[in-house]
Amino acid sequence: MESDFPEFDKSYYKMMLPENPGPFDHLAAQANFGIYHHDLWQGTARRFAESIVRECANIALREDHDPYECILKHFGVE
Repeated sequence: MESDFPEFDKSYYKMMLPENPGPFDHLAAQANFGIYHHDLWQGTARRFAESIVRECANIALREDHDPYECILKHFGVE
């Protein structure tokens, strides 16, 4: 969704990122999920994100379907 304040969004995104951001950090910043500055991100929230990635990888391994469509359907995302 496009914001009415793209310059603010860009600055906020950069501010949200830790010093050496990884892929999860970029996704969290894009979603304005600022909890990764908290210890909770290093434990529960990060494990949750990793479990979603594993679930997607397992779906993608199946050979009898389109992984993209199946992952979206599996998680109920349009």
